[in-house]
Amino acid sequence: KEILKLGGHIYRSPRYGKIILSSKVLYQTIKKYGPFYAVHVHGRSVIGLQLLIAKLANVSIRVGHVHNLTQSNTTKLKFRIWNHMMKILTIKYATSFLGCSTEACDSYFGKYSTRRLSKVHFLPYGINLDNFKNDYNKSDVFNEFNINLKSNILGHIGNFRSEKNHQFIIDVFNQLLIKDSNWILFLIGLGNNELEKSIINKVKNLNLSKYVIFTGQRTDIPRLVSSFNVFIFPSISEGFGLVVLENQALGIPTIVSNMVPEE
Repeated sequence: KEILKLGGHIYRSPRYGKIILSSKVLYQTIKKYGPFYAVHVHGRSVIGLQLLIAKLANVSIRVGHVHNLTQSNTTKLKFRIWNHMMKILTIKYATSFLGCSTEACDSYFGKYSTRRLSKVHFLPYGINLDNFKNDYNKSDVFNEFNINLKSNILGHIGNFRSEKNHQFIIDVFNQLLIKDSNWILFLIGLGNNELEKSIINKVKNLNLSKYVIFTGQRTDIPRLVSSFNVFIFPSISEGFGLVVLENQALGIPTIVSNMVPEE
């Protein structure tokens, strides 16, 4: 809606997995609706290919941008070959390459990439502090979820993916309740997958169901976070961890793993 309101246009491409079709559509879109001054490609799995297509379509500025760490420990040979090809194409056809942290850049191009390669840059994330003033009524959140006003809330924000370490969060919360039963755990994030189902089953098996709230995906994150007493973020892999920055802006005490980049 914001793009359209500002006078922009949205041209949709086939979803990931249809590489040949999506590549064809990208090329045709650039040629039909261009000329375009620049192409800014997000992601990592097909980033090099899309930058090549932009070059073939005569786009002069081609920017690649990664927001998480590249998994280099895959055991499947075809994926290792594919990832290597994407890196070669990215180096060759990107006029600039951006990462959300120096670690994100290094995971793609190797150590000290922002120093070794002139076109690789760390671009810090920013947030609109006007959205994080923490002037929300905490009791509204407690009433919505039927929580005792005297309860403490341990919160986590992250879609249900293995790198977010939800299993560990449940283990920690279980130990916390043994010491103090006056805590509630909020798990905010998109699920509807096997990992979320396994977490729900674990919560049930530990008899924690009345203490754990799965909110699903939400659009009122600052409002919910304002009710947290502590935010926990034990990721085992993280490109940046924007939610940590947002929680800090709201003044919420935050516990993070050492796998979250220093930035």
